Amino acid sequence: MLDSKITNETFHKNGNLSYKEILGIIKTGYEHLYPNRITNKETNVSVIRLGSVKYHDNNQLNWILKYDEKGNVIKDRFQKEYRKDGSVIQY
Repeated sequence: MLDSKITNETFHKNGNLSYKEILGIIKTGYEHLYPNRITNKETNVSVIRLGSVKYHDNNQLNWILKYDEKGNVIKDRFQKEYRKDGSVIQY
């Protein structure tokens, strides 16, 4: 059971968004339900990833990772990955 959500963002030197991650804070006592949790040893707070997005410095989308309610990556590791010019990377 999640208590709340937080968003972490980092930016390129030019001020454009570089990385955005959404984390879910797990309520105390429910940690065992989330095998993919990340626990801060100093605060003993556990979180799971709910979504991650990476952008190039020109605001072009690079990749997206989506997670289910248990913190597992949904489908492929990268659903689509893009070059800086916007073209799709084929694997």
